[in-house]
Amino acid sequence: MFVLLSARLSNARAYHTATYIPSIQAILFSGGESNYTSSVALQTYELFDIPSLTIIRNGTLLAPKTGGTATLLLNGEVLLVEGYDGLNDTITCE
Repeated sequence: MFVLLSARLSNARAYHTATYIPSIQAILFSGGESNYTSSVALQTYELFDIPSLTIIRNGTLLAPKTGGTATLLLNGEVLLVEGYDGLNDTITCE
């Protein structure tokens, strides 16, 4: 079933991560670029709450990253690893 949402991310995202967190019924969107031709990595994350269909939290990452990975850990936290900041590969985990 397709549902048109009124909630919008603060930035369009390409090359980002999107991770479903079942314990809180939310999707974490992190990093990426504002479009496919940008070389500027985003340093933000947003949490989309599925039951209310709203963005419930947003914030700043330790470092800008695009093309990294996001892994849901057994304790329900999400590990964000490396990526590219628009100029160099990054070596951060958060």
